[in-house]
Order: sequence, then C-alpha cells, then structure tokens
Amino acid sequence: MSKEHKQEDHTPSSLAELVGKVEVRDISFLELHGRRVDVNASDEDDRRPDPDAESSPNMQVWYRSGESHIGVRCRLDLRTPDAHFVADAAAEFSVDGPLPHDERVKSSFTESVGVPVVYPYIRDAVQNLALKLDVDVPVLSLIAHRLMA
Repeated sequence: MSKEHKQEDHTPSSLAELVGKVEVRDISFLELHGRRVDVNASDEDDRRPDPDAESSPNMQVWYRSGESHIGVRCRLDLRTPDAHFVADAAAEFSVDGPLPHDERVKSSFTESVGVPVVYPYIRDAVQNLALKLDVDVPVLSLIAHRLMA
C-alpha cells in the first residue's frame, strides 16, 4: 500500500489534522424568533420578567456527523426585560477523508471551529430582531464558549 493511500485512510487524531480536511458547506437557520414581552399580558410567558433578575444567554451546542460531513448546531435562548429571542443555526462542514472517532477531537472541533463559525450569524440575527422589534439591542459576548452550558 502506498504512503499516500495510508494517509487518506488515517482517522484524524488531533484538531489540526481534522481542520486541514474540512470546508464549510452551508450555514442555515432552524429557528429564528423574537417576541416583545408585555408587563400587562395575560399569558405568563408573555409577561415581562422581573427587571432586577439577571437573564443570561443560554446556548446549547450539538455535534453530529455523517458520511463525509460534520454538523455543529447552536441554539441561543435569551430573555431581556423587553423581549425573548431564540436563534437556532447550524453549520455543515464537508470532510475530505475519515471522520474522527476521538471524543476530544470532536469536542475541540465543536468549540474551536464549529461555534466560532455559527455564533456570528446568531449574534447578527438577534441584533436584527431587536432592531425590528424596536427594543434594546442585547450585546452578546464575542467569546461564545463562555455561553456554553
């Protein structure tokens, strides 16, 4: 077997090896929602939260893979005194070669590549929704990994 063929069959054992074989294919939104809240609403979900209560962003992150592709999905749920926002987006990456089996490599890829690719789209979507709803624009951190639970 040639040396070239052995490299093709080599499963990435580090983030650096994986990144060299990956290209972004698509970014898509699965859900995008913004709703103003009203202190006088009859539905408990539409009432304004206690202004003294801190509402920090809640972001969930998923990694999935299939034949020659990796997906990283991020779902942000954020409540402010004026509105409730949900932004759920995913990045699809094509992979040239075998997919990683090591959980550390998958986790590193998710945190170091996947989230930084998706997060700017989520931030932009929430900011645009806030402008359209005519509420204060929430300033979301540039450091997405601080939001991960």
